[in-house]
Amino acid sequence: MDASAPTGRHISFKEYLELERSSEIRHEYYQGEIFAMSGGSKNHNRLVRNMARILEDKFLPQGCDVFAENVKLEVISKVYYPYPDIMLVCEREETEDAYIARNPRLLVEVTSPNTEANDRGFKLRRYQKIPSLQYYLIVSQSDYLVDVYGRQSRNHLWTYRLYEGEDTEIDLQWLDLRFDLHTLYQYVDFGQPDEK
Repeated sequence: MDASAPTGRHISFKEYLELERSSEIRHEYYQGEIFAMSGGSKNHNRLVRNMARILEDKFLPQGCDVFAENVKLEVISKVYYPYPDIMLVCEREETEDAYIARNPRLLVEVTSPNTEANDRGFKLRRYQKIPSLQYYLIVSQSDYLVDVYGRQSRNHLWTYRLYEGEDTEIDLQWLDLRFDLHTLYQYVDFGQPDEK
């Protein structure tokens, strides 16, 4: 999803939570600024739905949750709350919030021309600081193309791998998950332009 320019208004974290509960549109929050979220293209929606289905088939029976687009992620407490396109969360917390997820194992962002730089820069750097995160996937709308950032379990260094081509299989070994790009991109129409 695309976050528009900041509203120019600074609000407290408490005000942000109150706004989100009553607003018809979602806002990302960073250091007191809010960013209105715009809608996505049909292809964006297809990719999110397909990725959610892949994760649900594997992880729902294990007691994990898969959230798509409408649940905030606490990246930095009271500082940074984005809405990732997909989150896989397997750890239960003592106090659960109905609107905020924490401790994801996997995050997915589907890029658009307006979000790609943010997904590959700002979000990548902040997501990599989440201790529980094992994988961050950046999915292209315009081609069979997925960037995978993975945390090496022993030394906490990050690896990078590019998966390209319809028949290519993605192997997320630390989650024991494999799927091919054909399945992820099912029903995606590359003739449609990306969202702006």
